[in-house]
Amino acid sequence: MAKRSSDATSSEEQENGYLHGISPLKISRNNNKYFNGKLQTKHRTFNFVCYAPEKHAEYQVAEKVDSPVKITNIKYSPSLIDSTDLDIQINRRSRFNVMKKLDFKKKKEVEKANGDAVRSFTKISDIDITTSHVMYNIKGRVLGYIEEQKEVEVYGLKKLKREAIVADDTGRIIVTFWENQITQITENKSYILFYLSSRNNTSLKLTTTQKTEINEIEDLTDISETLIVPNTSNISGKILQVQCTGRKKCPSCDKNVEVQDGAEKIKCPSCNLKSHVKSLKESIFTRINIHDHQNAIHRLICFREPLEIFLATREKSYLLENLDELEDFLLDLKHYVKVTCSKDSDIITTIVTADGQL
Repeated sequence: MAKRSSDATSSEEQENGYLHGISPLKISRNNNKYFNGKLQTKHRTFNFVCYAPEKHAEYQVAEKVDSPVKITNIKYSPSLIDSTDLDIQINRRSRFNVMKKLDFKKKKEVEKANGDAVRSFTKISDIDITTSHVMYNIKGRVLGYIEEQKEVEVYGLKKLKREAIVADDTGRIIVTFWENQITQITENKSYILFYLSSRNNTSLKLTTTQKTEINEIEDLTDISETLIVPNTSNISGKILQVQCTGRKKCPSCDKNVEVQDGAEKIKCPSCNLKSHVKSLKESIFTRINIHDHQNAIHRLICFREPLEIFLATREKSYLLENLDELEDFLLDLKHYVKVTCSKDSDIITTIVTADGQL
């Protein structure tokens, strides 16, 4: 359930924030005038409906000039988008005040959809890692899958689930996709994801909801290497299995390119620019299974950065150019390894060789 303002009392709830998408006046089934919009607070964006048409002009002006506002004596109601969330109802008894400033800024990046509705977007690095059941809209690229599609039981019902890593230019986060939404995404393609809900049991994730909308967009570039990791854990053990997958990327548009064996130059099919093959960027996606001292097997994922740092400390950076040799090197390590990974996400953030042998 969404968190309410810490300044609100049981008799007078309030929210501070910025207005988006104030609609024209509308007529309800009961022949009453109203308008709706969105209120962007510090940690989330509420949908609201206002049954005080005489205040319509005030709301329009505040939205137009980006004024911070405080709305007092409001009511919360179950969201029409997500039954676990809240919407806001405003009436004639509610008070509307323009404030001098707030400790956060109005989001400028918005997307118009479904007529007059305006949806703001949150950068991945701005997602609040301390809260749950907060709705977010994000733009990002699907970097890869953490697991194969599997069937799980949810409230007594069996549902299909698959987790993927989604990134923008500020960070990476794990998103859980359910049922038919799984087939709506493809690895290495970019999407707008509307109505994702945050979950923070032991680590931060986003999950799709029944109202989630998935729209493919032009590929995003400048994807961040940073994973949003609020909690971490350490695992020590012997590398049991490993699989390294490399992808060549255009240095200009950052899109995948297929390189034929022996080719020295290649023209990117997306931006049509020709490059030397040796100048192409390469991403590495590695699956590592580690066997620990308690006889448990941990199935982990490692991206290029922590692997690159680990190899550099052992003067083995050249192995990044030959993934078969890299796999052999990791399997043949005599000492066990100690990795730090995000709890419940199985993504390695650091990797070192520990003292001792198995």
